Amino acid sequence: MTFGFATNFDATATTGNGNSNSSGGQGDILTLTVTAPTEVNAVNLAQGYADAYRTRRSEAVGEDQRVAQRGARASLEVFQRRLNDVDGQLAASDPALLSQLRATDAASGTDQQDAGINAGPDVPIDTVLLAYEHRTLLNKILTARQTYADNSVGSLTPSAFATVVERPNPTQIVPELPSSITPLAVALGLGLLLAIGVPVLMDALDRTIREPRSAVRALGAPVLSTLPVEYPADLTQLAQPGSSLDAAYRALATTSVATDQLPRAIVVTSPVGEAQDSVAANFAAALAELGLDVALVPTSARQAWFADATSSQGAPTLTEMLTVAHSGRLNGQIREHLVPSRLANLRVLAPSEVESDDLLERLPQLFEGLASAGVDVTVIAGPSLLEDPSATIFAWSTRSVLWVIEAGEITDQEAREAASRLELAGASPFGVAMISEQS
Repeated sequence: MTFGFATNFDATATTGNGNSNSSGGQGDILTLTVTAPTEVNAVNLAQGYADAYRTRRSEAVGEDQRVAQRGARASLEVFQRRLNDVDGQLAASDPALLSQLRATDAASGTDQQDAGINAGPDVPIDTVLLAYEHRTLLNKILTARQTYADNSVGSLTPSAFATVVERPNPTQIVPELPSSITPLAVALGLGLLLAIGVPVLMDALDRTIREPRSAVRALGAPVLSTLPVEYPADLTQLAQPGSSLDAAYRALATTSVATDQLPRAIVVTSPVGEAQDSVAANFAAALAELGLDVALVPTSARQAWFADATSSQGAPTLTEMLTVAHSGRLNGQIREHLVPSRLANLRVLAPSEVESDDLLERLPQLFEGLASAGVDVTVIAGPSLLEDPSATIFAWSTRSVLWVIEAGEITDQEAREAASRLELAGASPFGVAMISEQS
């Protein structure tokens, strides 16, 4: 029998930011043909497949909404903390303007976009900018709350976005008489079909990112360099001088500098996985070879290979340096606490595991201390954005991210979800470094 049902997920599914993604169509029509010994078996098998399909679609939609809900909550906490900081600065510089803003906030309700800011001509520009940031943060908080609420409701009873549209009556088929083709010819024909069909089917079912164009579409950032990794060991060490991989990292560093937009601090991360470790270390080394003064900041104990074990003994770890930065005791001496490397312009912070609570307030202070000590660029080897909540805080603290995509290892859905979470954190993608597949 033939059993058809429509899947409308692309036409009416709710996205992670709470908006309806409507294409105006009816979705895809999937046709299932079932052959069974009896008509009853065929009907039951087709109906069972349709039920299982809708159940699994409901579970997937619900999980997507729960992931978006958690991302909205994390963003809401970040925006609220920043709003408290801005209001504190406004209270110190211009209490009257802060009172005016809060009165306007209460009067205008959720429509903050059109509420004006009446600052006198003598108000310093920094204070006016704080007032506008106050208003912008309120809008983002309202948006994050609405996103959280929408996904919270949607996750309770998620829709499958699939509907049975046709259920034809089963048809009895009388088998044909066996042909005169020899078993050898049948075997050869089946082998040829498998040889051609299996690769085509595998390629059609593959949803991973394997080419730069897919990475650009999913992450909304240009691919700055393609890194030809041949062996797994290439992802746990610095590239060999003179190798094709070393040349690719130098091209990545040169392109980054040539944009004239390379930030003072940048997080190197990936939606999932650990490929960003090697890219961060080699990117920092390539920048140092261009003459920039670079600090490499590991965020996990697995990145201990960044620095020589003997040199890093007794050196302050990232956790300890965050504490010193928060206490205001850096005094421009932070370079003395970094571990030297084989490159004159590259120094490494001793690695350690870091609690998320230590990052939010202390990371910007540490980056300020590095910049004031003469460091041109601070490269942070961050955790993956979808697997560690602290990655969002690193992105928010630096406002800039270099994505790492390992071809064939990250799905398009994972990349798009990571890009949405980065946008919620108020950070921007600087570019993409894509690790290519080598035969």
